[in-house]
Amino acid sequence: MLGTSFVNPSDSFIAVVPATSNKIAKQEFGAKLENRTGLKVNYFDERLSSFEAHEILDECGIKSVNHKEYVDEVAAMVILQGFLDELDKS
Repeated sequence: MLGTSFVNPSDSFIAVVPATSNKIAKQEFGAKLENRTGLKVNYFDERLSSFEAHEILDECGIKSVNHKEYVDEVAAMVILQGFLDELDKS
């Protein structure tokens, strides 16, 4: 997913996209972002992040009716942790 080279998170972006998204559009977006910023773009599939966020909120005792308030923040943490875990594997 991230390739075999070392990625310094402070020198790159994490582009969060579903794996099913248009590959050409994703590559064009990444190339534009890299050209504008000079930073490497790393792609991360976000498909199950919201589902996992709801599970975490349930485990923390947050009532389902209150999930909407927190789910995006928790999903972002799930995505970042997944990205960092992938870095540890490479």
